[in-house]
Parts: sequence; C-alpha cells; structure tokens
Amino acid sequence: MGAEVVVTARRRSSQAAEALRAERRREGSDAPIGAHDLDLSHAGSVLAFAQWYEQDRGRRLDVLVNNGGIHLDLMSKWKEPKLALVHFTYEAQRRFAGPNHLQSYCQHPGGVSGARTNIADKGLEGSRIVGWLRKAGAPLESLFMATAEEGAQTQTHCATAPGAVGGRCYLDCRAGEAGPDVEDEVAAERLWKEIAEWVGTLPAGGEHL
Repeated sequence: MGAEVVVTARRRSSQAAEALRAERRREGSDAPIGAHDLDLSHAGSVLAFAQWYEQDRGRRLDVLVNNGGIHLDLMSKWKEPKLALVHFTYEAQRRFAGPNHLQSYCQHPGGVSGARTNIADKGLEGSRIVGWLRKAGAPLESLFMATAEEGAQTQTHCATAPGAVGGRCYLDCRAGEAGPDVEDEVAAERLWKEIAEWVGTLPAGGEHL
C-alpha cells in the first residue's frame, strides 16, 4: 500500500523491525519499516517516543494502532479496562471527528494464537490453575484460533477502508452493535476529563503508570 510503518515494542524493537523487513524482502517488497522502543506503562518512555517521532519524521501521523492493554486480576477485572478503552475511543470520535476529521475505532482481533505477548500471562498470575491449563492447552490453539495475520485484518481494515465508520467496535472487519454500558456518554466524558487531569500530573521524567 506504500505506507511507511514504525514498529514499537517495550524492548528490542529494532530486532522486530528487522525481522519484518526480512519477511517483506522475501515477498518482494522493500517498504520502509522504522522502529523505536515504547513502553506504554512508563510516562517517560511515551514522552521519549513522541519526541523521537517528531524529530525524526515530523508531526504527520496518519494512523496510530494502539495494541497495548492491561489485564488486572484474572478475568474478574478484564472487563473494566476494556470498557474504559471503548469509552475513550468513542469520546475521541465525538470530540475530534468533526473539526479534525479524526476517526477512532475499537477493534477485536478475535482469538489469536500466532502472536504471543505476556499480557494475558500477567493477567493469570492470580490463578495458578487457570494459568497452567492455558499453557497445557497451548499446542491446541493453532487448531481453532486465528493466525497473527488473520488477527491483523480488522486493524488493517479500519486503517485503510474508506467506508470504515469511526466510533464503532469492529470484529472480523465488520462494525458490531455495542452494549448499553458502552453508550454511556456521561461516563465516557467523565473518564476523558479524569485521564486528562491525571496525565497532567505525571512527572516530565516519567515513572511507571
């Protein structure tokens, strides 16, 4: 598609970018892929990345794919941060879609076995039995879960499809209906304001959030 991609990771992002470049070369493409470390749980890391990006590539950023997440205390707390992310996405759409032409999407990749992170493992630290069962069943994941490439299709769709409508939740490249909790605009506005106030209190040097 001719896009220039910047890959981020908590550490060793340059290695991840080089692996992607090698894969793209095997496919006959030499699309530019940049890289920079970025830890979304550390304010200083976020600030350093933003400064690097502006100095290296200017202020233009066409698409931001935020794949960060936090799991709290197994699945009993899984819903809360996910609902907050949806509220934040919808509020960004309401605030910026008109004057700034910004489109904001929530995307669910489905069950993906081809891209492992330690996010789910962290969320399972409070339950040794469930964590053990998950690891024991890991070899079976590929039989019924999507590959990393399949899981990325919804993100790619929202980033590139002219007909993708912002302020919606997408699964399998299609917009779905949201539940009543998601449509609570009062809660979304309050969350936005509290986050803005909280970010304003973070030290310039940055500590873990």
